[in-house]
Amino acid sequence: MKTIIAVVLVAAVVAGILLNIHIIRLDEGFEVISKDQMTFRDTYADVRNWGLKDYMSHAPRIRNYLLYEKQYAALMKIVGNNKGTFQDEANQLMDSAKKKFNELFK
Repeated sequence: MKTIIAVVLVAAVVAGILLNIHIIRLDEGFEVISKDQMTFRDTYADVRNWGLKDYMSHAPRIRNYLLYEKQYAALMKIVGNNKGTFQDEANQLMDSAKKKFNELFK
């Protein structure tokens, strides 16, 4: 009886943890970030070969983390961060993204 209670307790703790974290598989290894909501959706995400459609169909928390925490430096190199303010760079990035989006979905 004690064994059953221990197994149920461990399973409940593991489920509680998995409800609150995203485990993200990157080229460099794994990242663990917190979720916005308690759900099993996107608990594990292998993002190594993601395309635009994948970024748009998964949790916004994962997308924002990848764009702003992991790929921001590369995006700023593309935009050219050696001139202008951050707002100018963000506007240029947005314009570039809109052009690419329009080209993909013509």
